[in-house]
Amino acid sequence: MEFDFDLSHECQHATITACSRGVGLLDTVFPDWWQSINPDTLDCTSGRHNVLGQIYGTSEQGCIMLGSGAGDRDFLFHHGFCVNSLENWKEQARLVDTLWRMGVSERKNTYRPKVHDASYSHMTMR
Repeated sequence: MEFDFDLSHECQHATITACSRGVGLLDTVFPDWWQSINPDTLDCTSGRHNVLGQIYGTSEQGCIMLGSGAGDRDFLFHHGFCVNSLENWKEQARLVDTLWRMGVSERKNTYRPKVHDASYSHMTMR
């Protein structure tokens, strides 16, 4: 998958891989994570408006809840929750936010609410 961002192929690949890793982690520990995300306010440069901030209140709290140290930058970047600032951080932030919006959109488009399977066999129609 290639995007039109002013980033090297290596940086794009690393960012896509990191975000995929983060999506996989959240799908495992909190399958409905995407319902907590407001794509319009998503901002990976903000501790309150990045993915973990929108789910857990702050990225620090999200790190703790996911078993890492508070604000662990390596954990955050490794899972695509923030940028690594090694190369053109503004473009990388745009890519991270785009990838997470895509993850939310993909889940919204395939979401099927669970239907309560109530048995009405005790009722009769006359």
